[in-house]
This record gives sequence, C-alpha cells and structure tokens, in this order.
Amino acid sequence: MAGLTLAIESVPDGMAVGTLALINPINGVYAYMVGGLSGAFFTNSVSMSIQATSAMALIVAGVPEVMVGQPNANDALLLLTLLTGLFMVVFGLLRLGGALRFIPNSVMSAFTHAVGFSIVLGQLSNLTGYSAQGPNKPMQTIDLLLHIDQVNVYALITGVIAMVLMIVLQKTRLKTFSHRHQVKGKRAPKAEK
Repeated sequence: MAGLTLAIESVPDGMAVGTLALINPINGVYAYMVGGLSGAFFTNSVSMSIQATSAMALIVAGVPEVMVGQPNANDALLLLTLLTGLFMVVFGLLRLGGALRFIPNSVMSAFTHAVGFSIVLGQLSNLTGYSAQGPNKPMQTIDLLLHIDQVNVYALITGVIAMVLMIVLQKTRLKTFSHRHQVKGKRAPKAEK
C-alpha cells in the first residue's frame, strides 16, 4: 500500500520538480521512474526513498542549456543526468558519503536557507502573474519590483488568500488540509520516565 501511495504521489511531485528545474515537467516524472529503478540496484537500504529534490532542481535550473525552448535541451539534460548519476555511483562505491559529516551545520543550514530563498524568488512570477526578465532569480525580482504596475492583481490576491488559508488552517481542527501539517508530519510521542 505504501508503494502505491508513493507511486501516485510521485507523478505531481515529479512534475513540480521538473517545473522548478525549468525543464519539461514530464522529465521530472521520468526522473522518478529511472531514479527508483536505478536506486534499487545501487542502494543497500530497503527504507531509502529515491526522489528528486528541490535543491537538485535549482542546480538544474542554473544550467541554461537544459531549459525548455533551448535547442538541444533534451540532449543537454540527458548528458547532465548521466554525468550526475555517474558521479553519484562513483562516490558511493568509494564510500565518500561519510565525508558529509565534516561539513559544519552552519554551512548546511545556509545551504538550506539559500535553497528556500531561491524557491520563493522563483515563485514570485507565478504569484504576481508578471513574467519577470533577467538572467537569475534576484535580477528577475528586481525587474518585478521595477514593473510592479504590471502585476496581475487577481493572481496576487488568489495567491495571498491561499497562503493565509494555509497558516490559519494550521491553527484549527481543519489542520489536515494545511500543506504545512502534511510536510511536517506528526510529532513523535514523548518518552515516559
């Protein structure tokens, strides 16, 4: 049952990751399919979940050659995928995963915050209905601020209402409808003394 649930959830999640990576969303679904199959051969844990991450999607989005509309975008994406997979397999065979413990928590925290910040900046165009121009997310945000008069008010109001509902629902009996509750999950019960 858990496998069926994960399979159903992987389709919209894969499409969302593909969109975040600025590639064709169907490629995000393919990433789940190939990742799960290859992960079955190269991992030694039955509880490991192979899936795309928002951090990896942002790295892919930083490669202009793979974006939708670019000539040979599929070829560039295939090469990037194969090289990434090759490096991951080699690092895994060399048991270099243990080197991660030498990365300070402050560096990992900064990385996590930077990923979140990039995701927020990347969604401003969707929130405001204005297609910002610029070579990167900060420059697109500046372009949006310079053209604030071109914001689609209805799109902005809809987005703000959705965010307010997520926050308000979290504090009510309807918190199961809040995405934040689903992401955080239930807290572990306290140990008895």
